[in-house]
Amino acid sequence: MPRPRPSALLLAAVATAQHTLRLDPARVRVPTTPLTAELGAEPRDYGPRCHDEPKKRRLRALRYCAPSFLIIGFGRCGTTSLARYLRSHPRLTFGTRKEHFYFSRPEFCDLQHGPNTSPKCHVKAYAKQFPIYKDKPEKDITFDATPLLGGDMGVPASDRTIAWLRSRLPELKLVVLIKSPADRFMSNPNSAAKLARFQASLRRGDNTMPSKLQELLQENCYIDKLERWLAFFPADRFILIKSEDLRDEGKRPTILNEVTEFLGAGPHVYGEALNFLGNYRRASNVTVSPRVRTTLNCLPRLRTCEARLDALIQGGTRLRWCDEARRVAHGMRETQLRRSRVPHMQPTLPPEKRERAGSGWFGRRKL
Repeated sequence: MPRPRPSALLLAAVATAQHTLRLDPARVRVPTTPLTAELGAEPRDYGPRCHDEPKKRRLRALRYCAPSFLIIGFGRCGTTSLARYLRSHPRLTFGTRKEHFYFSRPEFCDLQHGPNTSPKCHVKAYAKQFPIYKDKPEKDITFDATPLLGGDMGVPASDRTIAWLRSRLPELKLVVLIKSPADRFMSNPNSAAKLARFQASLRRGDNTMPSKLQELLQENCYIDKLERWLAFFPADRFILIKSEDLRDEGKRPTILNEVTEFLGAGPHVYGEALNFLGNYRRASNVTVSPRVRTTLNCLPRLRTCEARLDALIQGGTRLRWCDEARRVAHGMRETQLRRSRVPHMQPTLPPEKRERAGSGWFGRRKL
């Protein structure tokens, strides 16, 4: 089946656009971590990335191919939406599911808790998760969208996992989504109560941020987690996308075509597939005041992290999360900040104990 040829206008648009971010190899100063037996990644031949299904068992799958690229995060930055968009490309597929968690689940190749010599850790076993079907043989570029950089403030991939990928899949490319640290933090449902209380304290004139909230915000220092991957993969294997740009309907088609050009898949007209918004509708952050967003984005520690990442990006300063938050918050009236009500948090109790707890002196609350 012949592949569709993109129009000249589409190719011209891709050539002139620069919405994605690339790292400058000359600016990256991260020491390279050698592949050793201690990491389970000594230099040797681990077999091909793809293998054919035997003809006697070739019912649906034609062959299996381990990923050509990974969407490694960050969680809550639009990885679900990006995976759905790329899956609609005629050459791309994420296999049996979007997130495989292959290197953290015990039934697969768990490298998160120590060395693993199981047969599941063979590259052929990993490729089994990415079948190329007989009815769609043109979908020959596979990818995994597990947020290995860290999900909902979860544990990022171990050095053994990164070394396994580097040694078994040496041509692997990496797609990274980044987002305003404040907006990523506020997209996490577990942070809603802490932020609501902090927002209420700002309204009362108390600018003191709880220490626990500051600790959780430090998880959004993107450069700290990226440097662990840069110790194994060269800088030219990474492409970065700002989640704010991907959400922009005008920039979205161009961003996707820049990504597919980087992956060697060619541009594509996505059409109705771009209507999917993933978790954007459920985590739009419209109830959070610009004052809170500015306070979080402009924390000294996060501003330092932003500057360190900016220094590695080609073409100069491209992030400006703190400056943008200050621009939006400037001149806004206090009445515009009172858009959400602080929820009253209660412990999870059985129905009879919950009624009893709400009837006593400590159960009364002023509304």
